[in-house]
Amino acid sequence: MVLSEFAGSWVGSNGFRLMPDHLLAEFPATMTVATAAGGHLTSIAYSWRHPDDGHQNGLLLIAAAGEDGSLTAVWGDSWHQKPVPMSRCPAGRGAGDTFQFEGDYGGGWR
Repeated sequence: MVLSEFAGSWVGSNGFRLMPDHLLAEFPATMTVATAAGGHLTSIAYSWRHPDDGHQNGLLLIAAAGEDGSLTAVWGDSWHQKPVPMSRCPAGRGAGDTFQFEGDYGGGWR
């Protein structure tokens, strides 16, 4: 099962800074992690607040990409992607037991 050990609801904070010289805006955030499709998919639904545009929400859907343990994801967010989600985001291994997903908006934004 993909990330099943993280299933549940979480509350925390989100820091937002669009440009490096902007001040960090910090607001409450929520997240719910759930497995689906017999444990073959994991959904991460979250909410956060943009300092100017208000309440936002998103969904990250994670799945196994092959027998080697690699992962892939589809990501949609009410502020970051309108209306098309970012799809086929491959994951590489990060430090320890982490994965790092990468996506490209175009124009040099990642």
